[in-house]
Amino acid sequence: MLNSRTIKIIIATVLLSQAAGVLYAADDNFGPAKKTESAYFTIYSPAETDENSLARKLNVGLAQGVLSGKVGGGQIPPTYADLEFRSMLDALFLDVSSMLDMRINSFTANIKICRDNNQLKDIYSTFFKDAEFGDRHSFYVYSTNTIYVSSEHVAKEILGPEIARAIISRYFLVQPPAKVQELLIEYVESQLNKGLN
Repeated sequence: MLNSRTIKIIIATVLLSQAAGVLYAADDNFGPAKKTESAYFTIYSPAETDENSLARKLNVGLAQGVLSGKVGGGQIPPTYADLEFRSMLDALFLDVSSMLDMRINSFTANIKICRDNNQLKDIYSTFFKDAEFGDRHSFYVYSTNTIYVSSEHVAKEILGPEIARAIISRYFLVQPPAKVQELLIEYVESQLNKGLN
């Protein structure tokens, strides 16, 4: 039987580990943000972000919405763009998880939409000090379960592979080798670029 001192130590350890995770996640230099939630994502964006504009850029098709169950029940809008941005993200998540044949019932992740590519680059250097930024428009951080994307480049071809990274990282208990992960992500990219989904 555990004595009260041991229980207090366990509780303190759990609370400190959770607090450390929150502090680490908060220390990405993202800044103040508007927060919205969907079924699978918590989405952070600058207060001035126009979600209708993001929905037009994401451009998830009506067929994807119907197949994912996000459109239906006799209430199909004239275009899928009439639905909210967060519903489009959920439809894209379901589409990508179907491509990978990896369904996770309790999946959640964060998406942080940066003001521009300069903010994205600054955040990237916070996490990956010596790594080359290159011509990235998005990236995924496993330790915070967060996808970062520039608002200028919100598109299914950009977000889809990052969603695939998040799915792969949460699907396997033991992470597959990087080359295997990249092959799966390249498959998702090719499917999205072909417009098959």
